[in-house]
Amino acid sequence: MTNDVSSKEIKDALFDIGDNKAPGLDRYSSVFFKKALKIIGDDFRKAIKEFFTYGKMLNELNSTVISLIPKIQSPLKSGRGLRQGDPMSPYLFTLVMECFTLMMERNVKRNLEFQYHYVCKSMKITHVCFADDLLVLCHGDAGSVKVYKCCDSRDIMIVMPFEKRVTG
Repeated sequence: MTNDVSSKEIKDALFDIGDNKAPGLDRYSSVFFKKALKIIGDDFRKAIKEFFTYGKMLNELNSTVISLIPKIQSPLKSGRGLRQGDPMSPYLFTLVMECFTLMMERNVKRNLEFQYHYVCKSMKITHVCFADDLLVLCHGDAGSVKVYKCCDSRDIMIVMPFEKRVTG
């Protein structure tokens, strides 16, 4: 970014969020901040601008919320492709997670900015896969998150030949 974030951009971004979206650990949704903006506006804008200027956020504000999304009971009906409940799903998930694991190992080694989540640092855990879910773990700074953003389809082309050599 070359320009500072303006107060108008901050307000527009806030009002673009749905009223019941993005609750924090304190359970305040965006509607709270919208309605209280006249009271907390200066502090709110200052915190956002400091984040964009220095790239750091108070630990009290920089927290994670895990949202669990319920699955439907019956598989979706579709004419083509893989559907929820398809017997191939667990195998495909396992294959994709193997590729993702190899990409993550490579990207963590390459990225000097990456920081492990403080609880995961001693065991060097970057993600956990279970059933058909994936939990990614890292420090909340931009350099660490970039490692996950670097795992895209171009990496699969690099990982797959490696996987073939390893498994025979």
